[in-house]
Amino acid sequence: MKLSSKSIYALKIVYYLSLNNGLNSAQKVVEECRIPKSLGLRIITELVHGKIIKSISGKNGGIFIEDDPNTISFFDIIELLERLDIKGCQENKNSNKKCLICDELQKIKEKYIFSLKEVTFGKLIENI
Repeated sequence: MKLSSKSIYALKIVYYLSLNNGLNSAQKVVEECRIPKSLGLRIITELVHGKIIKSISGKNGGIFIEDDPNTISFFDIIELLERLDIKGCQENKNSNKKCLICDELQKIKEKYIFSLKEVTFGKLIENI
């Protein structure tokens, strides 16, 4: 599966916030992560709406992670921004036949999702 730039940038934003506890300027985070400003700010908005990060508006506002980085996985971020879907066979839709290819693809998807859930930002920080 190919991840979009948006998901990769979102992972970078959450990683940055995991490393830098406390309130951070959204613009500073976007700059430090080397993300185009307008795209970075849209991603931050999506992360806030998805309850991955918190935002405080105003002159002294900013963004931060309230939850323990050990509880936030790659899956949490990617699921918010991507469709983790494998399209099934159309030819077997109206019959009771099983498609072995689709069955194997489903197993691969399940392993992929399991792997994404295993990687937390807390684990990344421990490996520094």
